[in-house]
Amino acid sequence: MGKQRVSLNDMKVAIEAVKILKVPNDSTIVEISPGVGFLTHALLHSTNARKIIALENDKKYVNELSTLVKESDGRLEILNIDVYKWDTYDHIKSHLSHIKIHPWEEVHPNLISLIHLPNTSRGEISINKLLSNCYNKSGLHSFGRSRMNFFAPEKAAEKILAKEGELQRHKLKIELEAIADIEVLKIFPEKAFYPNIQCALFGVTPLVEPRLQGSWLTFEFVIKTLMSRKNAKVIEMLSTLGAGANTIAKDLSFDLNMPVRNMTAENYSELSIIFDKWPFKPDYIDDIYIPPPKHKKRW
Repeated sequence: MGKQRVSLNDMKVAIEAVKILKVPNDSTIVEISPGVGFLTHALLHSTNARKIIALENDKKYVNELSTLVKESDGRLEILNIDVYKWDTYDHIKSHLSHIKIHPWEEVHPNLISLIHLPNTSRGEISINKLLSNCYNKSGLHSFGRSRMNFFAPEKAAEKILAKEGELQRHKLKIELEAIADIEVLKIFPEKAFYPNIQCALFGVTPLVEPRLQGSWLTFEFVIKTLMSRKNAKVIEMLSTLGAGANTIAKDLSFDLNMPVRNMTAENYSELSIIFDKWPFKPDYIDDIYIPPPKHKKRW
């Protein structure tokens, strides 16, 4: 429904999706941007989840979701909150006081997040926040290594499905690969083939040890900069990181003559670490997701 903000409006699909998710008994589900609430309804009536916390920033949808609260027997809580703000996922921790911290080595048995992605760059912002929290073990992931699920419309699904070497390969996919294992749980309609996907359901399980070993902010900056020319050779793009940055080529172990679109998450991690150590790296990297500190200038 809608060209930008999308919302599932098929109860049959919602029930099927919930079955695929295999929600453990007594779990808490954080549902982000549930929209009109078809999946919320299915979660309430087709699982034994202890609690569902719906984060919705659109008051129109909040009003529609509120009708489900009466039939939820206290299991559904709706928070009218901006899901794109950085402090949101720390703020909601107060609503998760019943959740016990679980060892990072094991997937958290009682905490799951489910994100409905819009057809805009805001969907990438949502994923970016959750992955950043996962890498830093903050927000929802301060309780442990919790499973995430993405309900992605066509554009976002194509980006997540893109493989190394494909022109559709996107910054979002590389970030996911660096932090988690990604599983395609279901493509709708069932017999759809790229590019005829309407939407897809992905399961994302954070890695115990991420493929990224350096700064998340530097990692993002490097990907965003190099991916501006996917067909260019890596060696040709190093100088776009900063004047003279091509000098770090001698410290890199992978093939610098391959196209940028062929780079792996491990390649980006290595480049990010070397770039971070480069003495002429800018002292502040302007990132589209993180506003610069007021006392520092933008580059």
